[in-house]
Amino acid sequence: MEGNFRIAIWSAIALLVSVLHGAEHGKIQIYDDVEYVITTPSGCTSWMLARTAVDASQFHGFRDDCNTTAFSTGVSQSRLFTYAGKLSIHKMINTTDCCIEVEVDHSSGWVARDLLDVAPEGRAVYDAHVAEERAKAQEEARKEAKKEAEEAGRRKKLAAERKKNEAEEAARLAKIKSERDARALEELSKVVAACSKIYHSTIDKKRGDLTVREEEQVKVCQSLNLYPPQ
Repeated sequence: MEGNFRIAIWSAIALLVSVLHGAEHGKIQIYDDVEYVITTPSGCTSWMLARTAVDASQFHGFRDDCNTTAFSTGVSQSRLFTYAGKLSIHKMINTTDCCIEVEVDHSSGWVARDLLDVAPEGRAVYDAHVAEERAKAQEEARKEAKKEAEEAGRRKKLAAERKKNEAEEAARLAKIKSERDARALEELSKVVAACSKIYHSTIDKKRGDLTVREEEQVKVCQSLNLYPPQ
């Protein structure tokens, strides 16, 4: 139970960290009311607007040596346009995990998503969104931890009640057994006393002098190994 609670706590923390990491250290998050720009990839002097998302993810930057790709050759067929420096996005048409389809400079095509950056004029709105998501993630983590703590408390209470009920049932059964054993011992004591009396009243008699009742009583006591008394 404690292990499950600990796992839930770490799951909630992981959820919070993933949101914060995604907003601050991973991919740029996309919001409809934020302005973005496309930037030049590291080691390149320009970036490519490609015809497909696959091409954009694989061949997205160029060096300054005759516009050859920084990642592969033979990309010219996929390239729509090559741009140097930052360029504002007029419209985001579509997004995937790796790429975005955008309209820039009256042209549309695909670019690698890791080239996306927040425009200076959109930074305040973007940061507000990130702060809101952070607060939501923290609240969600808090609720999840509280929920799991309550569930752990409920399970602990149920376990205590079950243990108490089991103890009470064991005590009840033990009492019944004790009372039954006491009655059996009492009955046995009566039988022993009766057989002892029969023994002392018949031991000096001849078998032929015993009455029918006395003879039957002797047989019963003998079958119980109580003639003579133990």
